[in-house]
Amino acid sequence: MTTRIPAQVVRLSHLHPQVTARALGGTNCTVAASAPGSPNTGDLWIDKANQYQLNQWSGSDWFAVPVNAGSLTGENFTISAAGQFFYDSPPALTNWDFESGLEGWTGTNATAVQSGAQPHSGTYSALLTYASGTSWLAASPRQPVTAGVQVFASAWAYAPQNLGAVGLQLAWYNSGGTLLSTSSASTAALTAGSWSQFLFSATSPASAAFVSVIVRDNETSTTGNLLYADDVCLAGGLAASVTPSGGTDPLGNTVFAGIWAYGPASGSAVGMAASGADAALILTPGGAVHSTLWAQLFSGTTNAGLANELVELNLTSGKENSHDDAALQLFSATADNTGAARAVIEFGGTVAMTVTKANASFTTNGVLTGTPDITQTDTTADTNANNGTQPCTEQWAVPAGDAKAGTVYEVETEFSGTAQTASLGFKPRLDGTSAVTSGGDIIGGAFFTAGQGFAGSVKVRMKVTATGSGGSADLFLDGGLGLNGNRSSGANCNNAYLSSQATGVAFDTTAAHTIGINSVFGSGVAGQVIVAYGSTFTRKGP
Repeated sequence: MTTRIPAQVVRLSHLHPQVTARALGGTNCTVAASAPGSPNTGDLWIDKANQYQLNQWSGSDWFAVPVNAGSLTGENFTISAAGQFFYDSPPALTNWDFESGLEGWTGTNATAVQSGAQPHSGTYSALLTYASGTSWLAASPRQPVTAGVQVFASAWAYAPQNLGAVGLQLAWYNSGGTLLSTSSASTAALTAGSWSQFLFSATSPASAAFVSVIVRDNETSTTGNLLYADDVCLAGGLAASVTPSGGTDPLGNTVFAGIWAYGPASGSAVGMAASGADAALILTPGGAVHSTLWAQLFSGTTNAGLANELVELNLTSGKENSHDDAALQLFSATADNTGAARAVIEFGGTVAMTVTKANASFTTNGVLTGTPDITQTDTTADTNANNGTQPCTEQWAVPAGDAKAGTVYEVETEFSGTAQTASLGFKPRLDGTSAVTSGGDIIGGAFFTAGQGFAGSVKVRMKVTATGSGGSADLFLDGGLGLNGNRSSGANCNNAYLSSQATGVAFDTTAAHTIGINSVFGSGVAGQVIVAYGSTFTRKGP
């Protein structure tokens, strides 16, 4: 069993500034902010002023000492000879090579001894000899563990005769030493005369404080049958790795290329790796999944170094083969500001929505493209009680620079009232003034009888036809009303339809405007009134 000094027990601050071992045939090691004087060849200097860089005196100069010859192993980490870094969560990385005896291992339904007959590495291994029972095994001494973490076990096994059900188990104990449960790997046949590696991982249960690794043959065997075990390893599941290539770590865990942190669920991980020429943040789901492309977040540049350079950030959902993914792309304005910042939503590589500061557009099935309608609502009632011309809707604001050629603004309201003998009409109201229209939006006084109730709706539609300071727009008014008595009695007609227009109206799109609807009584007659019940304002088009 390999024993290590636990992490953080000895710190550099605990060392005396001058640690000398040369008198014992060793090497001087100085911990200081400046190089020691009169060094001997091979002396070491830990530079406190340079993040404790380790240096060695060559005989003529100090040279930094890289940690890349062979491998470096700590309580829970490994740095391989190739410079790859792996970190495993608790329990502490523990190896049993049986070079110093059984190292605390015990047999059940079998005798267990140290043997030099069949080592997997080194000189010795552990030998089990079957005695009785339906399962014979060897168990490691208990090691500290934290509840709710993934624990990994590995062991090499050899038998001179065929065995049918060899595998690993992890036995969990509470702080009082009581067995809580046992997690078992699937067993497999072990072919006579060859070493085979067995791997297993499980999550420690609640209240677990200790764990023991078990190597077993889960069958009734023949008295005297032999089973050798060697190079048994116990560690927490892979927690982090830094490696330029994928594969497996020294414990057999799957490792991805790049910088990765691994979650407790099997397969779940988040890492930074290459996505083409760019670095990407990649998220992998845990458990059994069919995804062939994982969720990614990555950034890059287009036209790098040019005047129209822009930066982009991409988020993709991941997908299964031949299926669509969903992606969100964010683009900055170009460096020369000739291209606007924008956000793009894609499905399966087809643009579905593009949003800029000034506009938004949708595309359906990659064919039909348009912009969404934007509607605002006002619930304030507007009353015209025999007051001639008066607003019957909110005066809705059109911001400067908002309109494009083809933009449409609509204002609509519903109303009711009581007529007398005066005419009643409606006019588009632009910047506080009734627009002059072609007619068809006035109902003559002869249509009504004194005290007649009515109800209806009216809509003004303005379509921008040209932009700029000399811009223009077309105005259209549509609506109608019905007389209450006639509708309720079922008598013929006496409903009125409204329709008028004004084309080529001056409309400076670089300036702010207001738009609404006016109600107009042709003359003052006591008792006539119209009430409009709020309004809606809708922007359509580009």
